[in-house]
Amino acid sequence: EDGCFDVKEDGQCNWIYIDEAVYVEERKAGTKNGQGTYTFADGRNYFGEWKDGNPWWGIEYDKDGNETAIYVEGIRTE
Repeated sequence: EDGCFDVKEDGQCNWIYIDEAVYVEERKAGTKNGQGTYTFADGRNYFGEWKDGNPWWGIEYDKDGNETAIYVEGIRTE
């Protein structure tokens, strides 16, 4: 079952999505908000800020650690 574990007083938690990804983040009203690290099931990673459940300001890397995209105010650039 998907769920948050290891909840911190400041609102951060480790969030596990079964068969999808691991996300360490802050949540607000059940969506990704604030700083977080999202590891996709295929090995990609996103490090940065989330806003209303969407990547907002950060960098995405492929499974080998190569930068594949930058998000600036929710807009993805490659």
